[in-house]
Amino acid sequence: MHKIDNLLGDRFLGRKVFVLMDVEGFEFPALQSARRFMKLTPAPTFWVEICINDHQPKGRELNPNLKNTFKFFWEHGYTASMFAEPKTAIQPSMVESWAKGKNLPPTRQFFFEKPSK
Repeated sequence: MHKIDNLLGDRFLGRKVFVLMDVEGFEFPALQSARRFMKLTPAPTFWVEICINDHQPKGRELNPNLKNTFKFFWEHGYTASMFAEPKTAIQPSMVESWAKGKNLPPTRQFFFEKPSK
């Protein structure tokens, strides 16, 4: 398996990077391979499609890595919002609810960015 850190290395060091991630349920494993990439300056910005209750493996109703995916970004200093109108900031309590199949968002598209200091 290729890791994002190995593929990209320091290629984008010092440059603004926008990442579109659509990896059909493998968001969390892919992000785990990008620990060094997440520390770039300036910080990369991400648009990630995260399916919550659709396109899951047979026998699964909800994305088992949903909470871990959002947690990964938050642990790296990112904010999360829905890529929908109006742009809505995402709180951990919302993700907790979604992980239980409740109050699901109107979109699969999420935006993650690090606030500028």
